[in-house]
Amino acid sequence: MPYSGANDPSLPSNVAARAPSIRARWVRVWNGTYNSCLAQDGKPDVCETLAFQVANAQLEDDEKHLRHSIVKAAGDLMLIVTSNSYQDREGEWLTTQALSEWVDSQWDGDKYIGKNYLRIDRTRHAGVKMGEIIWSDMFGPFLVEVARKRYSGVPAFQLLINQAWDMVRKEPDGWGASHGFYSRQRTRDSEGIVHHIIDKRETTVLRRMFAANTITSAKVV
Repeated sequence: MPYSGANDPSLPSNVAARAPSIRARWVRVWNGTYNSCLAQDGKPDVCETLAFQVANAQLEDDEKHLRHSIVKAAGDLMLIVTSNSYQDREGEWLTTQALSEWVDSQWDGDKYIGKNYLRIDRTRHAGVKMGEIIWSDMFGPFLVEVARKRYSGVPAFQLLINQAWDMVRKEPDGWGASHGFYSRQRTRDSEGIVHHIIDKRETTVLRRMFAANTITSAKVV
């Protein structure tokens, strides 16, 4: 008997635990195979067996494709500890509130709306726009971001992006981060400058030894 949809309570256990889109596809394949078989005068029990075989084969193929996609995407993301509220070696620091308010401005409900680019510095690829920030949040005093690798239709430029990305991948402990921002409110005292409200424009990965704040990092994941 055909299934009513992705939330049919009678779905087999090997299907019921899958994502809604996979369940829906399995149901479409099962129902289509079953009905097609009946239309060709097949017996219900034979058509049911055939429908399970075809739908389960499709399920296995979907899972292989999903695993392949995950593996492919894994090397295209970078986890970056971009900043924190500790004083840097240039005598400046950003308050946790300033960082938190900036993060809040990058979200519209559960949708990330930020438009910051990821660049690289202190190499022969300096300034290359190698990705874009697709997620950011605060963990205690730390601003943490995820960047996605940029893809260009220009082969020569894509080569530079790939090379820059590979440099970070090969030395996961050697990279720090900096972020281009302008201060909308700050105070100065004998110990340095405190930034209370900021707008951030971009994030840059660079050798940790050159980072103003050495408690930062960048790793390909």
